[in-house]
Amino acid sequence: MGEYVPHHIPGRIRSASRREPLKPLHIDQPEGPSFTLDGNLLQWQNWSLRIGFNHREGMTLHTVRYRDGDRNRSVAHRLSFAEMIVSLPRPPRWTITGEPHSTSASGAWAS
Repeated sequence: MGEYVPHHIPGRIRSASRREPLKPLHIDQPEGPSFTLDGNLLQWQNWSLRIGFNHREGMTLHTVRYRDGDRNRSVAHRLSFAEMIVSLPRPPRWTITGEPHSTSASGAWAS
């Protein structure tokens, strides 16, 4: 359905669900997380990137960089999950993209 706010899902659809209830997820990091998030800037180990969202593509990643010694190397300017490529086991068409006629920037290297 694409709707993630449970109270917006009609009752007849919620009651038809056959899934077992989820068990609680407990995350324990006694020394704190290994990443920092300052606004939309995420930094983790030697990586830094900005996270964004929009109505058409969902989550997008911007200014993806990797710190290599004293250099900040640019990995990607902008990525979206609509551009991801998924490998399929059967030829001749072995990839699916957000737009079937497109081979986008990161997708060509991801498979």
